[in-house]
Amino acid sequence: MKKVMLRYGELILKKENAKYFKNRVVSHILYKLREFDKNSYKVNLQFDLIFIDYLEEIEEKLISIFKKIPGLDSYSKVYFCSKEIIDIVNTAANILNTKIDPSKTIKFETKRIDKTFNYKSNDFSMIIAPKILSLLEPKFKVDVHNPDVTITFLIKQEGTYIYSEKINLMGGLPYMMSGETILLLSGGIDSPVAAYYLIKRGLSLRLLHFESTPLTSLESINKVLDIASKLSSYTNDGEIELNIVPFYEIHKKILDTVEDSYIITILRRMMFRIADRFGSKIKVFSISTGESLGQVASQTLESMQTIEETTNKIIFRPLLTFDKNEVIKIARLIETFDISIRPFSDCCSIYVPKHPIIKPNVNRARYNESLFEFEDLINKAVEGIFTIKITENFTSDLSNLGISFSDIKEELKK
Repeated sequence: MKKVMLRYGELILKKENAKYFKNRVVSHILYKLREFDKNSYKVNLQFDLIFIDYLEEIEEKLISIFKKIPGLDSYSKVYFCSKEIIDIVNTAANILNTKIDPSKTIKFETKRIDKTFNYKSNDFSMIIAPKILSLLEPKFKVDVHNPDVTITFLIKQEGTYIYSEKINLMGGLPYMMSGETILLLSGGIDSPVAAYYLIKRGLSLRLLHFESTPLTSLESINKVLDIASKLSSYTNDGEIELNIVPFYEIHKKILDTVEDSYIITILRRMMFRIADRFGSKIKVFSISTGESLGQVASQTLESMQTIEETTNKIIFRPLLTFDKNEVIKIARLIETFDISIRPFSDCCSIYVPKHPIIKPNVNRARYNESLFEFEDLINKAVEGIFTIKITENFTSDLSNLGISFSDIKEELKK
């Protein structure tokens, strides 16, 4: 069997809560490992590390799982041997001769966890380096200041773990450790990336999508379903909650009533009101968005202030300071980018005014809202929210359905 070593990262700094946090990460790992035959892996939990022995045929899938577990900081593929110098020398020489490009510069580093070991860390590295180098063919060049590869000897009570790479994982905090938030999820690029960063900081998500057929196409809902499916792979139980809001009546009323430049502002204010009331109903007291400061007219400071006046809940904007290229980079990483760029608009991107207000005035926004009765429409939308659990393997094609919200609900119930 091969062996991998996983690190918790910042969780070890949580002091009295560290054990609880680690247990959450371990539970997440064990849940994900259920898809493998129990004879194909073995888990060894230690105080600050997790070791997993595994059959080579599951390696690719195993690593892909580790990349989607919040709270795991990094991993290394490791080789195990005794603490005898001859075993360590032979194992390290074999790694270098078979796994490392000889054109790379190298360095040897020792981490002595077992304090009963006869040598201090730096002394051991200096003693063992020439013994290893004498066995290498072709010869490697040593660079102790800026090496291409560092061969690390981790000396523990049970033996020596040797590795040459430390590969970063998601980091952050275990899923659900920081509470819950309602994320306004569109079919665009930004909100799925916001979801990723919220999950990374230990938040459980209640996705809230505003459905506005027939003003928008059914394909736009398919985009959201596919995005939610991608996000579900980061949760501890393999599923995520998607709440679909019937938004057509409010959307149509705004388009028919509100002055053109304030359409987006009023749309967003209504969305925040619905999220606020839905949150109170399910006892979730924060709202999250994919907004990035100054990216579009509705994301200036003045717009944000005018829009969030409609709620007293905490507002999270994890992408506030990101530029678009940074967002796109993460969207590609989490495999939502190609879904988001499908050419189907949602209610935030359809019927965009020619000259949307950049610095909306709260009083002017209130005036536009006074032109129609929206309280009953909001209550109706909240009561009509349809909730569905989405998994990584979720599939649905709504493109051939009718255009009513009831049709969509019936199809998704299947």
